[in-house]
Amino acid sequence: MQDASLMRKAIGMMDNVVSADEEFADIVFDKGGRKLVQAVQALHRKLSGGAANADDDDEDDSKEVVDACVSCLLSMDAMAKQKEQAQASKTGRAALFARLGGDAVDLGGGRNLKEASANADPNADPEPEEDPLKEHRAMLAKGAHLKGWTKGVPMEQHFYVPQEFNSLMLRDASAAKTKPGLRIPLRSIDKVVPGKGEGHVKKGVVFGGNTKDKAEQCLVLLDKPKAGAGPSKGKELACLSFETTEECELWTAALDRLLQTSRNWPHRLKGATADA
Repeated sequence: MQDASLMRKAIGMMDNVVSADEEFADIVFDKGGRKLVQAVQALHRKLSGGAANADDDDEDDSKEVVDACVSCLLSMDAMAKQKEQAQASKTGRAALFARLGGDAVDLGGGRNLKEASANADPNADPEPEEDPLKEHRAMLAKGAHLKGWTKGVPMEQHFYVPQEFNSLMLRDASAAKTKPGLRIPLRSIDKVVPGKGEGHVKKGVVFGGNTKDKAEQCLVLLDKPKAGAGPSKGKELACLSFETTEECELWTAALDRLLQTSRNWPHRLKGATADA
């Protein structure tokens, strides 16, 4: 369906615009972009569910539009959280600078604490001189063929980090390269949890009872919990399983390092181009 293809491309463009810059995202929010995407998602979700006048091709096209909407809404949520955190950080920095005084603050730059500050976090890792992702960059870019789980149903997928190194991608292994996959912005991920999640298990089945893959081969990507949510964990962004335990361990370590780099040294994400 041509209209669905155009809609998918339009939603994908909006996704890129929202992810590119905070000011661009504000424009999309002010113009009601979120409500429009949600309306498109609701419409095509009905069509993908098998409308009376829809054929199989129309249903497939509508599913692609729904996937694009999910990715775009995730980007919007991530950008909104980033803005909230930035505003809170500015307020906290101003109070910290006032408390420490000029001797402990680099007032010339106006943003950074002096390295010699006695109040620096002793547990914080210093920024490495070499590429912080040196050991993992090639593997992350090449990706892995694995299973992505939803409600206990596996799907063969290609899991990798795009060239910008600011997100994770899950794309159906059998899908054409032109079809959109699920993009998960790094800023929306709270942590990587080894083992099985709720998505690995069919509803109504005893936990862990129906997934043939071992817990040691599985991991879960969790969203950041909403403010005021207490000790409850964030929602599951993806439930994955690898072919071997060793591969899962390698990817868990690589993803942990990727998230650490994203939070502490985001300017180092792209790094040098990894050799194939």
